[in-house]
Amino acid sequence: MACYTDTDVAKGIKPIQDVTCKSLLRNKEIHTTMYKLAVLVLLTSCVAVCSLLCSQNWSSLATCLGMDSNKTSSDDILRFIHRRGYMIVPPSNPPTQDQGSQKKRSIYSGKCPFTYVVIDFIDTVPRFVSNATCSGCDVRCKAVSYTVRLLRRKCGDYWLWEERDVQVAYILAI
Repeated sequence: MACYTDTDVAKGIKPIQDVTCKSLLRNKEIHTTMYKLAVLVLLTSCVAVCSLLCSQNWSSLATCLGMDSNKTSSDDILRFIHRRGYMIVPPSNPPTQDQGSQKKRSIYSGKCPFTYVVIDFIDTVPRFVSNATCSGCDVRCKAVSYTVRLLRRKCGDYWLWEERDVQVAYILAI
């Protein structure tokens, strides 16, 4: 029994002649499901950013992302997210139990007027990375850094992991 997909045939990959076809397909389905779950985590935060009431179906999600209304399948949404350079990362600072119990007062309340720019790292995956910039900020505005791991192409099929620090926000240090 041969086990292959249409994309494998297009790439010239020969079918597998083995009994492990079902397990290979099952592993591929598991990885696809995990990727879709990671995207759903990202898109749940998109609901808060977009300030829209998005339900859990694909058409509302496409509307929340600002996609065309005719592109509502899960594959189209994943392709849209990949082409726009979204990054799926775990939360860097999950809340703890004791954070909500203490309230602090400040005599000065203010914000740092930072904006986001997209940096184009050529020959890396992902290629586009968002970075916060704060031109004209107060001296007390401090950058919040986040370390991103990128794959950089060295030559041919040779890739290296590379870590880059990007600023994700600016906060007012009192």
